[in-house]
Amino acid sequence: MANSIETSDIVSATLGLIEAEAILGRLVYRDAEKNFYGGTGDTVRVVLPSVIPAQDGTGEATEFTDLDETAVSVQLTDEAYSAVRLSDLEATLDILDLGVQVLRPQAAGIVQYVEGVIAEQLNTAIGSATETVDPDNPVKAVAKAASEFSRRRIPREGRALVISPGLEESFLMSEHLVNASHAGDNRAVRNGSLGTVFGFEVNVSPDVEEGMVALVPEAYALAVRAPAVADSTPHASSEVSQGYAARVVQQFSIEQRANALLTSTFVGAAELDPNRRLAFSVGDGNGGSSTQDVRIVGSDTTVDVAVTGQPIEVTDVGGDDPETAASGSGKATKKKAAASK
Repeated sequence: MANSIETSDIVSATLGLIEAEAILGRLVYRDAEKNFYGGTGDTVRVVLPSVIPAQDGTGEATEFTDLDETAVSVQLTDEAYSAVRLSDLEATLDILDLGVQVLRPQAAGIVQYVEGVIAEQLNTAIGSATETVDPDNPVKAVAKAASEFSRRRIPREGRALVISPGLEESFLMSEHLVNASHAGDNRAVRNGSLGTVFGFEVNVSPDVEEGMVALVPEAYALAVRAPAVADSTPHASSEVSQGYAARVVQQFSIEQRANALLTSTFVGAAELDPNRRLAFSVGDGNGGSSTQDVRIVGSDTTVDVAVTGQPIEVTDVGGDDPETAASGSGKATKKKAAASK
Protein backbone atom coordinates (compact mmCIF):
# COMPACT_ATOMS: atom_id res chain seq x y z
CA MET A 1 0.00 0.00 0.00
CA ALA A 2 2.46 2.64 1.17
CA ASN A 3 5.05 2.08 -1.53
CA SER A 4 2.34 2.41 -4.18
CA ILE A 5 2.35 6.15 -3.43
CA GLU A 6 5.36 8.30 -4.28
CA THR A 7 7.24 9.45 -1.20
CA SER A 8 7.40 13.00 -2.56
CA ASP A 9 3.59 13.03 -2.68
CA ILE A 10 3.46 11.82 0.92
CA VAL A 11 5.78 14.53 2.22
CA SER A 12 3.89 17.21 0.27
CA ALA A 13 0.60 16.06 1.75
CA THR A 14 2.15 15.92 5.22
CA LEU A 15 3.43 19.49 4.98
CA GLY A 16 0.01 20.66 3.88
CA LEU A 17 -1.57 18.99 6.89
CA ILE A 18 1.03 20.49 9.23
CA GLU A 19 0.37 24.00 7.91
CA ALA A 20 -3.39 23.51 8.28
CA GLU A 21 -3.14 22.24 11.87
CA ALA A 22 -0.71 24.85 13.22
CA ILE A 23 -1.81 27.67 15.52
CA LEU A 24 1.35 29.23 16.95
CA GLY A 25 3.39 28.33 13.89
CA ARG A 26 1.39 30.63 11.62
CA LEU A 27 1.74 33.56 14.04
CA VAL A 28 5.55 33.69 14.02
CA TYR A 29 8.22 34.24 11.40
CA ARG A 30 9.09 30.89 9.80
CA ASP A 31 12.34 29.96 8.12
CA ALA A 32 12.58 26.55 6.49
CA GLU A 33 15.07 24.57 4.40
CA LYS A 34 15.21 21.05 3.06
CA ASN A 35 18.12 18.60 2.85
CA PHE A 36 19.76 20.00 5.99
CA TYR A 37 23.02 18.18 6.72
CA GLY A 38 23.29 19.33 10.33
CA GLY A 39 21.33 18.10 13.30
CA THR A 40 20.04 18.81 16.79
CA GLY A 41 22.18 21.39 18.56
CA ASP A 42 23.25 23.13 15.37
CA THR A 43 22.67 26.86 14.97
CA VAL A 44 21.15 28.39 11.86
CA ARG A 45 20.90 32.01 10.79
CA VAL A 46 17.47 33.53 10.24
CA VAL A 47 17.44 36.79 8.25
CA LEU A 48 14.84 39.23 9.52
CA PRO A 49 12.68 41.39 7.28
CA SER A 50 13.82 45.00 7.43
CA VAL A 51 12.54 48.47 6.66
CA ILE A 52 14.62 50.85 4.55
CA PRO A 53 13.82 54.43 5.61
CA ALA A 54 12.74 56.94 2.99
CA GLN A 55 14.45 60.34 2.58
CA ASP A 56 13.17 63.82 1.81
CA GLY A 57 14.67 64.60 -1.57
CA THR A 58 13.28 68.10 -2.03
CA GLY A 59 16.11 70.18 -3.48
CA GLU A 60 18.73 67.78 -2.14
CA ALA A 61 21.20 65.42 -3.73
CA THR A 62 20.34 61.73 -3.65
CA GLU A 63 21.36 60.08 -0.41
CA PHE A 64 21.84 56.33 -0.56
CA THR A 65 21.04 53.96 2.28
CA ASP A 66 23.12 50.84 2.77
CA LEU A 67 21.25 47.56 2.81
CA ASP A 68 21.49 46.37 6.39
CA GLU A 69 19.98 42.94 6.95
CA THR A 70 19.78 41.60 10.47
CA ALA A 71 20.34 37.91 11.09
CA VAL A 72 19.51 36.11 14.30
CA SER A 73 20.99 32.79 15.37
CA VAL A 74 18.43 30.12 16.19
CA GLN A 75 19.48 26.82 17.71
CA LEU A 76 17.79 23.66 16.47
CA THR A 77 16.95 22.27 19.88
CA ASP A 78 14.73 19.34 18.92
CA GLU A 79 14.10 16.67 16.33
CA ALA A 80 10.39 16.12 16.00
CA TYR A 81 9.56 12.78 14.41
CA SER A 82 6.77 10.27 14.06
CA ALA A 83 7.41 6.66 13.06
CA VAL A 84 4.66 4.21 12.13
CA ARG A 85 5.07 0.55 11.25
CA LEU A 86 2.41 -1.08 9.13
CA SER A 87 2.25 -4.85 8.88
CA ASP A 88 1.37 -6.59 5.64
CA LEU A 89 -2.08 -7.30 7.02
CA GLU A 90 -2.67 -3.68 8.02
CA ALA A 91 -1.32 -2.30 4.76
CA THR A 92 -3.41 -4.71 2.68
CA LEU A 93 -6.73 -4.81 4.52
CA ASP A 94 -6.94 -2.11 7.21
CA ILE A 95 -5.47 1.02 5.64
CA LEU A 96 -8.11 2.25 3.22
CA ASP A 97 -7.08 5.91 3.23
CA LEU A 98 -3.41 6.61 3.94
CA GLY A 99 -4.00 10.35 4.34
CA VAL A 100 -6.76 10.03 6.92
CA GLN A 101 -5.50 7.01 8.85
CA VAL A 102 -1.74 7.62 8.85
CA LEU A 103 -0.57 10.95 7.47
CA ARG A 104 -3.02 13.20 9.33
CA PRO A 105 -2.32 11.63 12.76
CA GLN A 106 1.40 11.84 12.09
CA ALA A 107 1.14 15.48 11.04
CA ALA A 108 -0.93 16.27 14.14
CA GLY A 109 1.78 14.76 16.33
CA ILE A 110 4.50 16.79 14.61
CA VAL A 111 2.44 19.98 14.95
CA GLN A 112 1.86 19.43 18.67
CA TYR A 113 5.58 18.99 19.19
CA VAL A 114 6.53 22.07 17.18
CA GLU A 115 3.83 24.16 18.90
CA GLY A 116 5.36 23.17 22.23
CA VAL A 117 8.76 24.45 21.14
CA ILE A 118 7.28 27.85 20.23
CA ALA A 119 5.20 27.95 23.43
CA GLU A 120 8.37 27.67 25.52
CA GLN A 121 9.39 31.09 24.21
CA LEU A 122 5.97 32.60 24.94
CA ASN A 123 5.89 31.10 28.43
CA THR A 124 9.28 32.62 29.18
CA ALA A 125 7.87 36.04 28.26
CA ILE A 126 4.77 35.49 30.40
CA GLY A 127 6.89 34.35 33.33
CA SER A 128 8.85 37.60 33.32
CA ALA A 129 5.92 39.88 32.42
CA THR A 130 5.43 43.09 34.37
CA GLU A 131 1.95 43.65 32.91
CA THR A 132 -1.10 41.75 34.14
CA VAL A 133 -4.41 40.79 32.55
CA ASP A 134 -7.58 40.70 34.61
CA PRO A 135 -9.22 37.32 33.85
CA ASP A 136 -12.65 38.90 34.42
CA ASN A 137 -11.95 41.81 32.06
CA PRO A 138 -9.12 40.88 29.68
CA VAL A 139 -10.16 43.43 27.07
CA LYS A 140 -8.59 46.22 29.12
CA ALA A 141 -5.18 44.58 28.67
CA VAL A 142 -5.80 44.23 24.93
CA ALA A 143 -6.51 47.96 24.72
CA LYS A 144 -3.21 48.62 26.48
CA ALA A 145 -1.39 46.36 24.02
CA ALA A 146 -3.00 48.14 21.06
CA SER A 147 -1.98 51.53 22.38
CA GLU A 148 1.54 50.37 23.16
CA PHE A 149 2.00 48.78 19.74
CA SER A 150 0.91 51.98 18.06
CA ARG A 151 3.37 53.94 20.18
CA ARG A 152 6.13 51.55 19.08
CA ARG A 153 5.15 52.04 15.41
CA ILE A 154 4.29 48.37 15.01
CA PRO A 155 2.09 47.87 11.93
CA ARG A 156 -1.49 46.77 12.49
CA GLU A 157 -1.17 43.98 9.96
CA GLY A 158 -0.34 40.67 11.59
CA ARG A 159 -1.21 41.68 15.15
CA ALA A 160 -2.26 38.65 17.16
CA LEU A 161 -2.98 37.52 20.69
CA VAL A 162 -2.06 34.12 22.07
CA ILE A 163 -4.09 33.41 25.20
CA SER A 164 -4.15 30.56 27.69
CA PRO A 165 -7.29 28.38 27.89
CA GLY A 166 -8.19 29.96 31.23
CA LEU A 167 -8.91 33.27 29.47
CA GLU A 168 -10.98 31.84 26.63
CA GLU A 169 -14.37 32.08 28.34
CA SER A 170 -13.90 35.75 29.23
CA PHE A 171 -12.94 36.58 25.64
CA LEU A 172 -15.89 34.66 24.22
CA MET A 173 -18.26 36.55 26.52
CA SER A 174 -16.78 39.93 25.62
CA GLU A 175 -18.89 42.28 23.53
CA HIS A 176 -15.67 43.58 21.97
CA LEU A 177 -14.85 40.24 20.32
CA VAL A 178 -15.63 40.31 16.62
CA ASN A 179 -16.42 36.71 15.76
CA ALA A 180 -14.36 35.48 12.81
CA SER A 181 -17.32 33.72 11.16
CA HIS A 182 -19.51 36.82 11.46
CA ALA A 183 -16.76 38.96 9.96
CA GLY A 184 -16.53 36.66 6.94
CA ASP A 185 -12.87 35.76 7.62
CA ASN A 186 -12.83 32.17 6.38
CA ARG A 187 -9.08 31.85 6.88
CA ALA A 188 -9.37 32.76 10.56
CA VAL A 189 -12.23 30.27 10.99
CA ARG A 190 -10.16 27.50 9.43
CA ASN A 191 -7.22 28.32 11.68
CA GLY A 192 -9.33 28.18 14.83
CA SER A 193 -9.21 31.89 15.68
CA LEU A 194 -11.84 33.11 18.13
CA GLY A 195 -12.11 36.43 16.31
CA THR A 196 -10.55 39.85 16.75
CA VAL A 197 -10.38 42.39 19.55
CA PHE A 198 -9.11 45.89 18.74
CA GLY A 199 -7.34 44.57 15.64
CA PHE A 200 -5.69 41.59 17.36
CA GLU A 201 -6.58 38.11 16.12
CA VAL A 202 -7.30 36.06 19.25
CA ASN A 203 -5.90 32.52 19.37
CA VAL A 204 -6.04 29.95 22.17
CA SER A 205 -3.11 27.62 22.80
CA PRO A 206 -3.24 24.77 25.33
CA ASP A 207 0.56 24.97 25.53
CA VAL A 208 0.57 28.54 26.86
CA GLU A 209 0.65 29.14 30.61
CA GLU A 210 -1.85 31.39 32.39
CA GLY A 211 -1.53 34.71 30.62
CA MET A 212 -1.33 36.07 27.10
CA VAL A 213 1.12 37.51 24.61
CA ALA A 214 0.39 40.23 22.06
CA LEU A 215 2.73 39.90 19.09
CA VAL A 216 3.45 40.27 15.41
CA PRO A 217 5.27 37.59 13.39
CA GLU A 218 8.64 39.34 13.64
CA ALA A 219 8.66 38.92 17.44
CA TYR A 220 9.63 35.25 17.25
CA ALA A 221 11.21 32.93 14.73
CA LEU A 222 10.61 29.26 14.08
CA ALA A 223 13.48 27.56 12.29
CA VAL A 224 12.58 24.29 10.58
CA ARG A 225 15.07 22.09 8.76
CA ALA A 226 14.28 18.84 6.99
CA PRO A 227 17.01 16.20 7.44
CA ALA A 228 19.00 15.33 4.35
CA VAL A 229 18.03 12.32 2.30
CA ALA A 230 20.69 9.63 2.22
CA ASP A 231 21.65 8.19 -1.16
CA SER A 232 21.19 4.70 0.30
CA THR A 233 17.51 5.35 0.98
CA PRO A 234 15.56 4.95 -2.28
CA HIS A 235 12.11 5.78 -0.88
CA ALA A 236 12.79 9.11 0.84
CA SER A 237 12.01 12.71 0.09
CA SER A 238 12.69 16.07 1.71
CA GLU A 239 10.49 19.06 0.93
CA VAL A 240 9.72 22.61 2.09
CA SER A 241 6.38 24.41 1.86
CA GLN A 242 4.72 27.40 3.55
CA GLY A 243 7.58 27.84 6.01
CA TYR A 244 7.67 24.20 7.07
CA ALA A 245 10.04 21.42 6.06
CA ALA A 246 10.02 17.68 6.59
CA ARG A 247 11.60 14.46 5.42
CA VAL A 248 9.61 11.28 4.85
CA VAL A 249 11.25 7.87 4.62
CA GLN A 250 9.53 4.66 3.55
CA GLN A 251 11.25 1.35 4.06
CA PHE A 252 10.03 -2.24 3.91
CA SER A 253 11.48 -4.75 6.36
CA ILE A 254 11.66 -8.30 5.06
CA GLU A 255 12.36 -9.65 8.56
CA GLN A 256 9.24 -8.06 10.04
CA ARG A 257 7.19 -8.05 6.84
CA ALA A 258 6.18 -4.49 7.61
CA ASN A 259 6.46 -1.10 6.00
CA ALA A 260 7.91 1.73 8.13
CA LEU A 261 6.90 5.33 7.53
CA LEU A 262 9.08 7.94 9.25
CA THR A 263 8.38 11.69 9.20
CA SER A 264 10.90 14.01 10.85
CA THR A 265 12.19 17.56 11.05
CA PHE A 266 14.63 19.61 13.13
CA VAL A 267 13.07 22.59 14.92
CA GLY A 268 14.11 25.52 17.07
CA ALA A 269 12.52 28.78 18.17
CA ALA A 270 13.92 32.07 19.43
CA GLU A 271 12.82 35.57 20.30
CA LEU A 272 13.73 37.97 17.51
CA ASP A 273 12.60 41.34 18.81
CA PRO A 274 11.13 41.86 22.32
CA ASN A 275 9.90 45.26 21.17
CA ARG A 276 7.39 43.51 18.91
CA ARG A 277 5.59 41.63 21.67
CA LEU A 278 3.96 42.44 25.00
CA ALA A 279 3.36 39.71 27.56
CA PHE A 280 0.80 39.66 30.36
CA SER A 281 0.56 37.34 33.34
CA VAL A 282 -2.83 36.66 34.90
CA GLY A 283 -3.78 39.02 37.71
CA ASP A 284 -6.01 38.18 40.66
CA GLY A 285 -9.30 39.14 39.03
CA ASN A 286 -9.75 42.34 41.06
CA GLY A 287 -8.10 44.73 38.67
CA GLY A 288 -4.68 43.95 40.11
CA SER A 289 -5.76 44.17 43.74
CA SER A 290 -6.87 41.73 46.43
CA THR A 291 -8.48 42.11 49.83
CA GLN A 292 -7.56 41.26 53.38
CA ASP A 293 -9.36 41.53 56.71
CA VAL A 294 -8.34 44.45 58.94
CA ARG A 295 -9.65 44.48 62.52
CA ILE A 296 -10.67 47.80 64.07
CA VAL A 297 -8.72 48.18 67.31
CA GLY A 298 -11.02 48.20 70.31
CA SER A 299 -13.69 46.29 68.45
CA ASP A 300 -14.40 42.79 67.19
CA THR A 301 -15.39 44.29 63.84
CA THR A 302 -13.35 43.49 60.72
CA VAL A 303 -13.52 45.18 57.32
CA ASP A 304 -12.25 44.17 53.90
CA VAL A 305 -9.49 46.46 52.67
CA ALA A 306 -8.10 46.40 49.12
CA VAL A 307 -4.46 45.39 48.92
CA THR A 308 -2.85 47.24 46.05
CA GLY A 309 0.79 47.18 47.05
CA GLN A 310 0.47 50.63 48.66
CA PRO A 311 0.31 51.44 52.41
CA ILE A 312 -3.21 51.19 53.82
CA GLU A 313 -4.57 53.95 56.00
CA VAL A 314 -6.15 52.20 59.00
CA THR A 315 -8.05 54.09 61.70
CA ASP A 316 -7.75 52.64 65.20
CA VAL A 317 -10.80 53.58 67.25
CA GLY A 318 -10.12 53.71 70.99
CA GLY A 319 -12.38 52.24 73.64
CA ASP A 320 -13.64 48.79 74.33
CA ASP A 321 -17.32 49.51 73.70
CA PRO A 322 -18.36 47.97 70.34
CA GLU A 323 -21.07 50.63 69.96
CA THR A 324 -18.48 53.37 70.44
CA ALA A 325 -16.21 51.72 67.92
CA ALA A 326 -18.99 51.25 65.43
CA SER A 327 -20.19 54.82 65.70
CA GLY A 328 -16.71 56.18 65.16
CA SER A 329 -16.73 58.18 68.43
CA GLY A 330 -13.84 58.12 70.86
CA LYS A 331 -10.16 58.75 70.27
CA ALA A 332 -8.98 57.96 66.77
CA THR A 333 -5.43 57.66 65.46
CA LYS A 334 -4.13 56.80 61.96
CA LYS A 335 -1.52 54.14 61.38
CA LYS A 336 -0.10 52.81 58.13
CA ALA A 337 -0.27 49.07 57.63
CA ALA A 338 2.10 47.85 54.93
CA ALA A 339 0.34 45.78 52.33
CA SER A 340 1.78 43.62 49.65
CA LYS A 341 0.38 41.34 47.10
